[in-house]
Amino acid sequence: MLAVGDCVHAFLAVDDQSFAMEQRMETASRVVAGFNVENLDLRSLPEMTDRLMNFLVTRYPRIILGHEMPIQGNLGLRRIRGTIDLLGETDEGFILIDHKSFPGKFDEWESKAVSHAAQLALYKHVIEQATGKPCIAQFIHMPVVGAIISIDFRLQPLS
Repeated sequence: MLAVGDCVHAFLAVDDQSFAMEQRMETASRVVAGFNVENLDLRSLPEMTDRLMNFLVTRYPRIILGHEMPIQGNLGLRRIRGTIDLLGETDEGFILIDHKSFPGKFDEWESKAVSHAAQLALYKHVIEQATGKPCIAQFIHMPVVGAIISIDFRLQPLS
């Protein structure tokens, strides 16, 4: 499953919806061959990109996207380094998207997404620290199952 996850990540980083489907499929074929993954339907890869882009553009029509964005910063005395799978920028702020190639059942999706909240919280902190601009949304994208789960860091009252 690790190879499938790496393969999906790589494809999502290079796929471009403006290219003809034939070219996108050639890219999918090269990426899959490079990761030596045999149990992945090539047609599913552009579908993963299309679902994600439709979701983002519907909610953030003027979003500007950057793939595999390296970041570094500080949290107190600790040094933080990482790579954001997909970083969107809007006039209002940043959108963080982290791809997780999780093939689990529907009732496991939310807990799996929440298990990665700390990673997104660190990325959010570093982005806001470096830019002075807020991160307005954080999502775990599960391309294998076709899910996008919002991770909300706002404090909620208990009452």
